[in-house]
Amino acid sequence: MFLSLLVSASLSIASSDVHQFGYFWDAIDKDHVEEKILAAREEIRGQKEHWRNKVDMFLHSSELIFSPDGVGGVYFLSPLYVIKPEDENILSLHNPRHFGSPFSGKEHGPRTSIAGYESSQRDALCYEVAKILGMERITPQTVMGIVTSEQFFGEGDKEKLCSIQEYLPDTISLYDFIKQDGDTALIDQEDYEMANIFVWVIFDNDAHPRNFRLYQKGSLWGIKKIDNSLSFPEKNKNLTNFLPLLPQGQNKLSFIAKQKIIDIPLDKIEEKMLYFELPKLAIESMKARIRFLEELVGTEDLTFAQIEERLIAKEPLAVHQDP
Repeated sequence: MFLSLLVSASLSIASSDVHQFGYFWDAIDKDHVEEKILAAREEIRGQKEHWRNKVDMFLHSSELIFSPDGVGGVYFLSPLYVIKPEDENILSLHNPRHFGSPFSGKEHGPRTSIAGYESSQRDALCYEVAKILGMERITPQTVMGIVTSEQFFGEGDKEKLCSIQEYLPDTISLYDFIKQDGDTALIDQEDYEMANIFVWVIFDNDAHPRNFRLYQKGSLWGIKKIDNSLSFPEKNKNLTNFLPLLPQGQNKLSFIAKQKIIDIPLDKIEEKMLYFELPKLAIESMKARIRFLEELVGTEDLTFAQIEERLIAKEPLAVHQDP
């Protein structure tokens, strides 16, 4: 809501804002800004080199199409990929939509429990977790990559660490579907159930209606959850999930959905989280919420909306965390 208000407001770049950070410039401590920028550039470069031998793709393109949507840098390499550079996310150094920041370090992330400059690995992790859960159809294939393009925003290095997501043709956002009076009763019920479970497992902080894409499955509409970078927080806080607000949110979980939760393999998810180098607190938080979900579906017959309410009411849900 806060960001939508900012976007709707007219922005006049201050003359002192030579790097065009934009909306947050007034809130930025101006002392030693250039030193902070140098530190952020070093962190960005270090992240790229750290992951260079682990990434799945290397691309070089002069044919990227800048997306008009969102608050970060998003590019289409149509009809194949959606590319999101690590340093063009919100609160990152080279944000092209004037939501930038010169700060680096864990305390300046996009959410209080999600560090900055970790979006690519979280995006890729979520797809790997979807595969573990047998839900890969619920979210597009996503990998980490290093992409070079002169079309990227920002000064200096045009070779960037990115998340590279499968492009989804012939889809519509849930937001636009509802705005156009689409019948949400036609959303595939199994997809609806699996998408909710997926959001709960990754504890998505950004599952608003624009981050769900619908596609036709015969007479029904299937669901895909996109843009998963604000997931796996270090504390179980700020869960954001639009799906339980739909009429289907008043339905109780099916036997299949309950069994899917009970069968979640914590050890395999932990293994993937370690591979993508997420912090210990994120792993402990994941285990705590999955165990709580298992307890809920094993002892009570709840609706999707009720489970969502319990998860939010239980925040923060993890051991050895600050209140």
